[in-house]
Amino acid sequence: MVKFSIFLNIGKKTANFPGIALLDMLLSFKYNNRTNTINTDWKGIGKMMVTLDPASKKPIYEQIVQGIKTLVMTGKLLAHEQVPSVRKAAKELGINPNTVQKSYAILEREGILYSVTGKGDFVADNAAHIKEMKKQEIREMFIRVTREARDSGLWIDEIFTIVDDAYSGG
Repeated sequence: MVKFSIFLNIGKKTANFPGIALLDMLLSFKYNNRTNTINTDWKGIGKMMVTLDPASKKPIYEQIVQGIKTLVMTGKLLAHEQVPSVRKAAKELGINPNTVQKSYAILEREGILYSVTGKGDFVADNAAHIKEMKKQEIREMFIRVTREARDSGLWIDEIFTIVDDAYSGG
């Protein structure tokens, strides 16, 4: 599997909230073999990383949408900050610009990005909404996984140990 990343340099502190390690663990991908990372200083907007997994069953445009939502929710992209242009992101990620455009259009329809004619795309001021959506998604995932663990014969203390290990980065 190959990992593609795009980094941009924001220069602002990232927000931190309880559970970020667990969230990162739940949203991260596991990679084998080689890693392809692209570092870019793009107009000083910040450190942004969207990771794509070409071998994933999830379409690339959905991976971009999820990656940007995560960056907004975790405070790595702040309200009214500019995201890379469609062409710049496509070039850095090595994908078709139409794929990036599709992702940005979805994010704009969902109210996560807004567009300024002649200037580009920017992060909307609704990180709390995105965080709440992700919290509900994680809750549903935890319920499903916890039931599966219980049905597999794991005791509650074993489940807590697994969650604690994951949360502490183990």
